[in-house]
Amino acid sequence: MRISDRVVHKPRRPTRTSRDKHITARFPDWLIECVDAWASAQNTGRSDAFRRLVVLGLKEKLGSEWIYSRGHQGRLGAEE
Repeated sequence: MRISDRVVHKPRRPTRTSRDKHITARFPDWLIECVDAWASAQNTGRSDAFRRLVVLGLKEKLGSEWIYSRGHQGRLGAEE
């Protein structure tokens, strides 16, 4: 077989397991340190800590009108 007859297959990308959107944000160092400390106290990682803190903030701000559950975005999802 000649070299030009060989087919080079590109490696397949991993399948996407989540339908959640990826968001990139910049935060000051002091805020990241606070979130990391909170994450350590909750025995979780930084990404999960940011998600949890956002949910806690939304629950505090919107009260019982906003329900968070996987697959249902509550009041915020209805307005979009």
